[in-house]
Amino acid sequence: MRVRYVLGAMALLLVGLSARAEIYRCDGAFGEPSYSHRPCREGSSQAVPLGPTRDAEGAGLRASERAWLREREQQRAAQKKRPKRSVKTQSETRQAEIRQAYRCRTKRRALDAVKRELRRGYKPAKGERLRARRRAHADYIATFCS
Repeated sequence: MRVRYVLGAMALLLVGLSARAEIYRCDGAFGEPSYSHRPCREGSSQAVPLGPTRDAEGAGLRASERAWLREREQQRAAQKKRPKRSVKTQSETRQAEIRQAYRCRTKRRALDAVKRELRRGYKPAKGERLRARRRAHADYIATFCS
């Protein structure tokens, strides 16, 4: 059983070592580049590095592009420092008005239900809770609904 594990581990190591092959860049007859896993016949091959490069960030960018990125990062940092203004569009304002109107209708219905229950009769322990609910609904309507 252990032999299988040892052989499996060795196979994985060998596969990992062989996967570390190089890629060669060769120039064709008319100057066009070609890539291969074998060196060029003429001997003018260049090995192309594989894997992630550890160059400076944005090393493949032009100087103007790097300057633009720096300026953009500065603008974003400045935007984060500024407090956001609450600018609502007409549709958002209208939707807020519709939601508030719905809440007012709901509170009025709840107030009517509490008043009906108070008129119908109740047990003494429930009376104080009903009156408190009536006051709360009436206060909400007076404050937020016209």
